[in-house]
Amino acid sequence: MKIFSSILVVFLLLLNACAVRINERLQNEIAKKVEAAKTQGSKSVSDILSPQVLIWDPLTQMSWLFPEGIKCPLCDEPLKVSNFLDGQSDYRQPMVLHGKSSNILLVSRILRCPHSHRFFSHSQYVLDFMPRAAVPFILSHKVGFERSLAYELYEMISAGMEVSECVRLLNACRNTYFQGISELISQHPEGQMFKNGEVEYFKEIMTSVPGRLMIRRCFECIYNEKKNSLEDAVKATTTSDWISIDHTFKSVKHIKVHMNGRYLTQLKALCTVTNDIGQVLTWQLCKSTTFKEIRPVLERLRDRFSKQNVVLKEVFLDQCCAWRKLIEEVFGENILVKLDLFHAVQRVTKFVPKHHPYSKYLLRDLRMVFRHSGDIGLERQRETPPPHRVARKMKKFDKKWRKFGLKQKGKTVYPKAAQDEVRKLLKHIEKGCVSGIQPGKGTIRNEALHRKLNQRMNKNRISPTFAIALMFSIIYTVNSQLARSYKRKPHHVDTIEEFGLQSQDAIITNDESMDADETQNKENIECKLAVWKLLKKSAVSIDPTLACDKGIELLQHILQLSDEISEEGHDHLDENLKSHGLMRVPSNADGSCLFMSISFQLIQLLTDEDIGTKISEHLSTLFPDLFCAGEPCNIDQETLAVRLRAAMVDEWRNNEEVYREFAPNVNFQTEALQYLRRDVFAGDMGDLMVLAVSNVLNIAMILVTTDTDVPLIPVFPSNVLDKRACIYLAFDRDRMHFDSTARISVKSKPIAPSTTPPSPKSSTCTCSCGVNDKTPQKRCNEEAESQYKSRCPCAKQQKPCGILCRCKGCINSYGHRSTKNKGSQLKGATARRAKRQRSQEWMDSKPVRSREYMQKKGHSFKAFSKKDDFHLIQLNKSPESSAYLKKRFTEEHIKRRQKTLARRDKYAKSAMGLNKKGYRGSRRPRALTARETTMDANTWEPGIYSAEKVVDQQLKNGSMQYLVKWSSSDSCTWEPVQNIYDRRLITAFEDSQRAVNNDNTQAKKKKKKKKTKTLG
Repeated sequence: MKIFSSILVVFLLLLNACAVRINERLQNEIAKKVEAAKTQGSKSVSDILSPQVLIWDPLTQMSWLFPEGIKCPLCDEPLKVSNFLDGQSDYRQPMVLHGKSSNILLVSRILRCPHSHRFFSHSQYVLDFMPRAAVPFILSHKVGFERSLAYELYEMISAGMEVSECVRLLNACRNTYFQGISELISQHPEGQMFKNGEVEYFKEIMTSVPGRLMIRRCFECIYNEKKNSLEDAVKATTTSDWISIDHTFKSVKHIKVHMNGRYLTQLKALCTVTNDIGQVLTWQLCKSTTFKEIRPVLERLRDRFSKQNVVLKEVFLDQCCAWRKLIEEVFGENILVKLDLFHAVQRVTKFVPKHHPYSKYLLRDLRMVFRHSGDIGLERQRETPPPHRVARKMKKFDKKWRKFGLKQKGKTVYPKAAQDEVRKLLKHIEKGCVSGIQPGKGTIRNEALHRKLNQRMNKNRISPTFAIALMFSIIYTVNSQLARSYKRKPHHVDTIEEFGLQSQDAIITNDESMDADETQNKENIECKLAVWKLLKKSAVSIDPTLACDKGIELLQHILQLSDEISEEGHDHLDENLKSHGLMRVPSNADGSCLFMSISFQLIQLLTDEDIGTKISEHLSTLFPDLFCAGEPCNIDQETLAVRLRAAMVDEWRNNEEVYREFAPNVNFQTEALQYLRRDVFAGDMGDLMVLAVSNVLNIAMILVTTDTDVPLIPVFPSNVLDKRACIYLAFDRDRMHFDSTARISVKSKPIAPSTTPPSPKSSTCTCSCGVNDKTPQKRCNEEAESQYKSRCPCAKQQKPCGILCRCKGCINSYGHRSTKNKGSQLKGATARRAKRQRSQEWMDSKPVRSREYMQKKGHSFKAFSKKDDFHLIQLNKSPESSAYLKKRFTEEHIKRRQKTLARRDKYAKSAMGLNKKGYRGSRRPRALTARETTMDANTWEPGIYSAEKVVDQQLKNGSMQYLVKWSSSDSCTWEPVQNIYDRRLITAFEDSQRAVNNDNTQAKKKKKKKKTKTLG
């Protein structure tokens, strides 16, 4: 009996182990809920299937947060409560929040003002008046989460859980919850009478699981709330007297941006700056590994150290000699720049075979090179030896392993690439880059951080915003763990720093340096508004972000998008011009197309009655020897173009600080003089030519581009001459060419081009519009209605239809086709229709200089007319004058050559009767597939001549070759299938071979019959 009583006491104690003692207030609350539960009664099936509902009425539930109420942001009147989003109408539907076990319905209240302006109580405008802890949910533009679930997802992803695993976990929780509901309904007395459709509707609405993109968006929302605290924690980190700078590449290889149906990679590396215990002081996502990208980060870090009273003495990095002077410019001349030992050893070990049996012995000897003779432990205990000792050990190491030359499976443990790296490393050793380094200093601690980042960031594709949020959370966790381990206290200072991606707009300006006149600023604003109204009136749809000072940045971005030449560029440019009521006035592609186009429009603006006087006065101040205010202008267009080029160069050299923002690595004083030559127009400064000329003339310019997404690029000068003056230029991005423009009028005649007359060869144009069309319709009309698009080559080139044209119903606005006395005008073969010929190759087999190419195409390349121009001396003296054109022509030739080889491969397959995969039927061996043949540059290409017959065939290196007899010569050569166009030659040869084989077999059969007769 005593044993039973003792067991009962122990059991009762175990039952009360989880109990908690509550106070009087909680006792009263529990008593009220118990009384309410007694009167509630049993739950029905409808109560079981009723979803969780969150009633959100902050003005009533949390009235202490709004002592003065909330005013309408539109009319500044007080907002009052109205109806709930109870689903009684279409616009009063509740929102769905993703919870832990199931979804929650958010029933929010509508707020109204006396002017009938409505706001939801869950809108961001209302939530900004409340503390973050008072809002039990998080909303984005598409999805909402319960705050407790959002915090759990943030912590799980920060700890290393995959987003897909979070989705699977939430799905399992939803299924478990629904299984419990289903079991409860099945045991209920009314469960059999309840409709299955209601259960399925409950499952569809309340157990839906957010996808990966929604969870990533939730993670970004929590990061945005914690962003300020995370940045303050990183800003509070400090160091002793040295830092390390390192780049990692694997962490950013999956960061991509989705654009135009493709995923584009924009980032190349992640740069981290760590302190003496491995904490991240600052970090930056870089597009390249150049110093100019991390220079602003290091300058802000220097300012932080100065406020924290930290004296920096050493910097460890991989680019020691290349960045030494740049580091000294940032941190001072007394700073020591050392080569990190980890990267020094890695330069050699990355070429050593990992699975070689002697690789570990080589690595051990290499590690001992940077130690004293007595320092033989696992970890280095003393500083690195002086330069002469390290150099002597390195030479001894190189001699030893080069002498052994141990090989396994054809691979040596000390290959040629590793020997080259050792010779390069000796130069750093002799300069003292690896001497005097104390134990523990370097970037070895960064590798642990890099491994953790690579493990977390090794996803298929992630967006830059999610990548920054994830990296920041990982860096914050690592810094917190290291601070607790080393008991490092934070040192908070007030600094302005940016992490992740540097904002181009976050530029601090000094208000005292802005001494511009208010009237001039007013004129600039009026000019921009006038241009914007003009664009808005003429364009169907236009992005409002274009009407800003970012025109040059947008132009630079468009120029860097693609280097491919599009065949549809001309059509897109003409369509964009026509949609704005403009037409193109062609200019010669002689290197001065921009200035010739601008000078053409300047001469047209001088004839304007309203703005011609102002422009004439301004040009008289720029070129007093050419213009006189109040007198008619008789200046030559080419002379004006030459003087505009010289004025542009003077603008660059006199106002270098204005253009330094767009080209920070350009020496304007020296490189600007190169643009005085006609054949120099590319490079970083070439993108600024439009802005410089606009600042010289004080006239706004609008570039009409070939891009359908960004058809217009406005460029505004710093000072505006007249807001009504504007120059329109047609810019062909694919060919880097500018043309002038003119307004389209219904009764206008063809405008004379702004160049010298073209050669007779280029002026000939023929068309045959509507010859085979039986319906009567007018043709060759460039100004036709919108439903008809002219494809007449003469009208597109702004040329009249000539006597060789065969167009039907010609109404060409540039000149009708004359049908009178046609027979008398044409004689002989000219009267007949010109035979259609194949177009010749656009390029030769070798690249040519820009001058030779333009002369070959019939363009005039004239020198400058004035002898007193000081840039005539430098004309055509630089061997790099045609580097840009040579590069573009070489790229175009390579592309066309690849297309030609692909076409030959296609013809060869059809000649052999092969399918797309290279088989003849279903059992053709792979050895007979058509392969690309590499042609020697010194040998002639027989594929361009006609073959007479095929003599023999052979199988060489897995591909079939034929002995071809050429009609143009008496020689026979072995050629692959790609060089034989005529399929009949191969079929004739195969038929002859088949006939010979049949004759041989019949002869053998006759011999066998004779032998059998003699034996019998």
